[in-house]
Amino acid sequence: MREASLLQKLLRMKWILILCMIFSGSLSRAMSFGSAGGISESFEFGVGVTTAHQTDLNSWMSGTNQVGTQDLGSAYEFSVTYFHRLAGTFFELGLRPSYFMQSASGGGVSSTLNGYLLYPIIRIYPLENSFIHFFMEAGMGYGHMNGTVADSNASASTNFTASAFGALAGMGADFCFTDSQCMSVEGVVRYHPLARSIVSTASGTFTNTLTGAADHELEYSGLDVQNTFSGIIGQLAYTYKF
Repeated sequence: MREASLLQKLLRMKWILILCMIFSGSLSRAMSFGSAGGISESFEFGVGVTTAHQTDLNSWMSGTNQVGTQDLGSAYEFSVTYFHRLAGTFFELGLRPSYFMQSASGGGVSSTLNGYLLYPIIRIYPLENSFIHFFMEAGMGYGHMNGTVADSNASASTNFTASAFGALAGMGADFCFTDSQCMSVEGVVRYHPLARSIVSTASGTFTNTLTGAADHELEYSGLDVQNTFSGIIGQLAYTYKF
């Protein structure tokens, strides 16, 4: 019985050692792609669409009961990212500033949002060859939003700002046609709510329950207006490696 038990343990250890050797070999091969011909720096120029749902502002616009009002739909986002590949590894560090824009108007009512975001990003390349490079990424960053709401029917308008920190995670792939020229496809989920919006200037009186004086919170139905950078981002980018 003891000999059988010992044999079973030795067999289990054998398989563990085999799996460790396979993992070590795979990791070594993955890390060998890190230099990729000596190229370790890159710039990525991206254009994306973000599903940022501005629930409070959409409720305010539809609540004016004006014919032809529209919701704030998807937002557009433009980014430039600098990446540095850590030599001999499948890790890459990046810094991404981006510009966010979203607007809607109709029935004499309008909302316009634009913002700036700055996100440090880390990427991992678990699978790649000379043509395609799959990656996973995560990051945390800061965003600042400027907004304007106006109702020409009531001769009222308000400008406001909001800022907060957020986080993102996603995945994608680089398709490289030369050593330095690539097209990138990326899908990202970002969590970046803006809980408070501070009014900078205000004029007139809105006909429904949107209120806010200068240096105070913008409120709708007695609660702080919630804006957001959160959503699913689909991005297409050109990447230049050097």
